Amino acid sequence: MLQRRFMVLSQIWMFNVEADFKGKQMVFKKLKWRHPIEAITSVEITKTDERITLNIIFDLDTQNLALVEEGHKKIKKVKRKLQFPDAQTSRDFLFHLIRIQHMWGCSRLGKNRTRLAVVNKLE
Repeated sequence: MLQRRFMVLSQIWMFNVEADFKGKQMVFKKLKWRHPIEAITSVEITKTDERITLNIIFDLDTQNLALVEEGHKKIKKVKRKLQFPDAQTSRDFLFHLIRIQHMWGCSRLGKNRTRLAVVNKLE
């Protein structure tokens, strides 16, 4: 389903924020969910119906430990499906996701020092 959402990446979190435009002004409405960047274990890339899909997989224990430490509720979902209208947009998002996850994993704070696995199923 097409939704007006902004995927916001910080150095620690990936947020899904419901938002809209009023004229030229962007208005954030509601935070739908958040996942810690350090909990991402892999990304699977597929193409369906002229859209590029990124299936982002999270480690349940790492994600919930980070959420609880920051005062948020645990969540059971370990897979998020993001669809993009074109290859360039999905590539840009994936580049930044990998860059931030790698930076997190290489920092002294990072408990999960594994490299993000990207599985390309476009072929």
